[in-house]
Amino acid sequence: MILQGRNLGLCVREILDSDEFRFSLARMGNFLILMVVLYLLFKIKQDYLKFLQRISLFFAGFLFFSSAILGQDQSYTPKQLEEKITARLIETQSTLIWEEEDERTVYSALIHSDSVAAIGYQPAGYLGLRSKMHTIDLSEESWASSRDQLIDYIIERTNELNEGNYNRNDLLVFAPSKKTPNFYIKIWNLEIVEELRNLPEIRYLHPTGYTINSTEIRSGEGCSDYSSTLDAADYTSITPTAIQSWHHFEHNIDVAWTKCDQGEDIWIALMDTGVSDDNPKFNAEWSEGQSAGRVIEKNDFYINDGWDDKCGHGTAMGGLIAAPRGTSDSPAGAAYRANMISYRVTNDVRINTTDEINGLGTALTDAGDDARVDIISVSLGDIFTSGPVEDGVIYAHNLGKLIFAAAGTSTTFLNWYGVIFPANMPETVAVTGAIEGTNFTRCANCHDGNEVDFVVYMERGSGNNAITTTDDNTAGSYRGYVGGSSAATATMAGVAAMVWDNNPTYNKDQIINRLIQTSSNYPDRDSDFGWGAVDASLAVDTTFNIPCSAAISNQVNMEILNITFPPIGDTGSEAEWVLTFGSQSFYFEVPVGGATGNPQSFINQAICGSIIPINIDLGESTCGQDLLSLFVESYEDDSVVSNCSFNTGLLINDDDHLFSETLDVSLGANSFTHTSSAGTFTIEYILYCQPLLVAGIVDDSPACPGDDINFVATPSGETNYEFFLDINADGMLDSGESLQSGTSTTYVNNSLMNGDIIGLLVTDANGCTNISTTTVYVSPTNYSGANALTGIESGIADYETDGVIESTQIIQATAIVDYDSGIEVNLLPGFQTNNGCEFMAFIDGCNGGAGGLNLDDNGGASKIGIEQALEDKK
Repeated sequence: MILQGRNLGLCVREILDSDEFRFSLARMGNFLILMVVLYLLFKIKQDYLKFLQRISLFFAGFLFFSSAILGQDQSYTPKQLEEKITARLIETQSTLIWEEEDERTVYSALIHSDSVAAIGYQPAGYLGLRSKMHTIDLSEESWASSRDQLIDYIIERTNELNEGNYNRNDLLVFAPSKKTPNFYIKIWNLEIVEELRNLPEIRYLHPTGYTINSTEIRSGEGCSDYSSTLDAADYTSITPTAIQSWHHFEHNIDVAWTKCDQGEDIWIALMDTGVSDDNPKFNAEWSEGQSAGRVIEKNDFYINDGWDDKCGHGTAMGGLIAAPRGTSDSPAGAAYRANMISYRVTNDVRINTTDEINGLGTALTDAGDDARVDIISVSLGDIFTSGPVEDGVIYAHNLGKLIFAAAGTSTTFLNWYGVIFPANMPETVAVTGAIEGTNFTRCANCHDGNEVDFVVYMERGSGNNAITTTDDNTAGSYRGYVGGSSAATATMAGVAAMVWDNNPTYNKDQIINRLIQTSSNYPDRDSDFGWGAVDASLAVDTTFNIPCSAAISNQVNMEILNITFPPIGDTGSEAEWVLTFGSQSFYFEVPVGGATGNPQSFINQAICGSIIPINIDLGESTCGQDLLSLFVESYEDDSVVSNCSFNTGLLINDDDHLFSETLDVSLGANSFTHTSSAGTFTIEYILYCQPLLVAGIVDDSPACPGDDINFVATPSGETNYEFFLDINADGMLDSGESLQSGTSTTYVNNSLMNGDIIGLLVTDANGCTNISTTTVYVSPTNYSGANALTGIESGIADYETDGVIESTQIIQATAIVDYDSGIEVNLLPGFQTNNGCEFMAFIDGCNGGAGGLNLDDNGGASKIGIEQALEDKK
């Protein structure tokens, strides 16, 4: 039987109106299935040639009809898209920013995933959102109107292009955020992607469900119970009956514990896969032992599936941060007295589904609003930017939260890749892991790159990782190993909690500065490993100290960390040693068989009135000086009356084994030995140094051609200030580069060129020197012709001239750019502004950044606005 035309049309219309068919348009191979369906509909019983003719006619009509409904399908195939994105990642070695990809790529990522786009919005012309994210009122008319009109526009265009009758319930995935300006909505059409990205109200349009290597990468990535039998060499038993991971000693966390309250009163928000509902250390035993009196809270921000950890990763991270110092030989966290709020936001360690992006973004704003929260730990990430997560990070950061993020994740995926999102954001502190005993050889599953801020030693030479408490309810030990950048991040969050606990008046920036100044690479920063490994013992101190260097003039203090006492053949079970360092004496009660440990374990403060920790003033060093002198004296106090003065009489039970010497303390070492008639003492130490000379130079550029540029040197009162033009940009004063030398701290020059580097060499009374440099900015006569603005601008830039500005620049989403011309601004073909940037143009000439009449502050005249777009559709 041959179907009537009306019935055939209805069947075809039902096929074309279905969601499944929309997705099949992106996969033209499915057309073969359509031909089979048509064959069954027509029940053709004629010859094969006539069937092919009908199919050909229908195919032509199909292409025309589908083009009218959905637009010509210009998507990449899944393989093409994955190859394109992988090549892009390898080329840039940085996170893929969707704003920098073309519409076809974004559209393809949508239709090859769940078709959900995260839309970031703002009123047209709004500037400075990044700094105001935490203050905006989304119920205010301009924000609400922009959001609602965009949603209505997407619904209207979806219905037009698909001949449907869709409403908000059909397309909106979640209710729009009440904290940050974004919402999630389904988009099926390339035309909608193109139109939205041209609107000034759109900050970003991000696919939220797309991932590469989808056939190899499965849910549960980075998940494990992490439980294992521990090697005895990897931990130390501590009171009451707990254990301490080996990696704590790499960062002097054990010493830091003696100087602070181990994170007491600090609240840490853990963004991860939740915490265990089985492990008692996160439940009834959270406040046991030396962790008494604190709180843990547990929240679910992931698909309403419960707060408990179904992956294991969150439990391991929570253990590294703040597991209790209690009983059952359980591993203690770095900040074992800190409070914790666990946010279950993901199913695994990659933020690569719509639900996970929404979970993390929403949790970040929740933690941002919680006045109790000081620190946020995010051992999660992905290779794609995610607008809602970025908004959440900015929101929490602006509200004073210190956010640590993993440079990589606990998985072998993307080990070739650089620092992932959101650790690559300027609002986060990126952390990676390294192998012990190395000069920062990155550990397995760890990432490095110029966005890395800190390193934590996370892997032993044997291959064992840091020790933590786990989500294991089978063996009942709840102990195991965990590593990677994720574990390094959690450890750093715990260290920061101790620093903040000891310095409660600090803000997050002061805490970061303290961590920087007490790290191994300071005052230099490594291009792959940032400031290096933090010394927690130095970091928690309430005074400003930095690691010592022979290249810097310093005020040096030595702290005794550990003493090895020799055995002594004496009556009784205890020897009473008096040790004098410099002019300070200390009284120790030690087993006669000898002992090794922190001085706190043996010192009797009541006898000498000495205090813990033992800090010795070594005086000032000069530049290039590596050794400082220290007087050391030791004797056993056998006198009737215990004291700190050596008795010279010949009475029985008098003092003996007296020995004194002057030793050299090296800035580059960490121990020395002192030998008496009773045996050898080994004293381990760290040095606290306050730099005596740190040069600084500032200038008042940007300047216009011929204008004076003023340079000011610091500190004042030194012997000599030599300003120089660093011609070869080597940061050193070379022959022929000197501009001015003398006691003046100021220098003026009106003949410098844009990009010139001015250096300053300061010399103090000891002959020590220190150098600082600054790069000057001088505007050219014209930014046109050969000087026209080209390339990609991603930072803050102010271009000023009394002449003409011509530009084909691409202004990235992160950029803040100002064009100041005295005549005209010409935006030539190729000029592009990406959503999220701030672009301004003025006709006010070269004026040193004073501003003027705003010609275009909406990011380009081509963007007509949502209201006009809606009007045009009418």
